[in-house]
Amino acid sequence: GGALLALAVVVGRRLTVAELPGPVDGPAAGAVYDALTETLRTAAWLLVGLGLTVALASWLTGRYGRLPSRRSRAEPGTDPAPARPTRTGR
Repeated sequence: GGALLALAVVVGRRLTVAELPGPVDGPAAGAVYDALTETLRTAAWLLVGLGLTVALASWLTGRYGRLPSRRSRAEPGTDPAPARPTRTGR
């Protein structure tokens, strides 16, 4: 989402500055556009960084976060422990 936002800001700037009427100064209009969209660009980079951090953390926990599995008593292919006889006292 952050990358798409950054791309939209760049494309919007090019379209806005390119479509200006003749007497308007292009570099001045670009500076105004940059001043108005500075917060959007900052938010876009923060979203990209956050997304990459979450992706890396999830990849690392998926790869290294699992503990080695222990054999459970109910695993198929293993013999269950023999039942102990119970004493009833009779």
